[in-house]
Amino acid sequence: MKIYKDFLPKEEYFKLKEIICSDNFPWFWSDCVVSNNEEKKAYDFQFYHTFYGVNKVNSPYFDILKPLLKCIDYFSLLRIKVNLRPQTPRPMESHMHVDFLDVPKTTKVTTGILYLDSTNGYTIFNKGKKIKSKDNLYVEVDSSVAHKGTSCSDGQRRLLINLNYIKN
Repeated sequence: MKIYKDFLPKEEYFKLKEIICSDNFPWFWSDCVVSNNEEKKAYDFQFYHTFYGVNKVNSPYFDILKPLLKCIDYFSLLRIKVNLRPQTPRPMESHMHVDFLDVPKTTKVTTGILYLDSTNGYTIFNKGKKIKSKDNLYVEVDSSVAHKGTSCSDGQRRLLINLNYIKN
């Protein structure tokens, strides 16, 4: 696991965040955070926007990610999405999961998480490592590492960009 503080240059980070947080940015509803196969938990929902998936660009907003993509060493993109979990009375944990299972086991997939706000929300990885949401913090981990995220209780929402890619 690698952790990078102030991952993007400030100006580019705030520009990206400003667009995602604008009134014009389209969000889509998901009545689960991880999978419909899991037992439903309270507050087990989120909004999302898929920039890239199934080998193609899925969003007219894809170009706002160019500064982010310049900062990661990728060979092939698999999926990029932004997740929005609304505020809850306390941080509510999702189910433990791995992000990307739809590739051959011999393919090494990387998960990247760019946090877009500083809240009391967090991500827990299967080895007990807890990463608190912090503006412009980037975490890179092997996609086979299980993890779970949370909502937050001290902000209107918790935002992060989730990337899955094959590195160079």
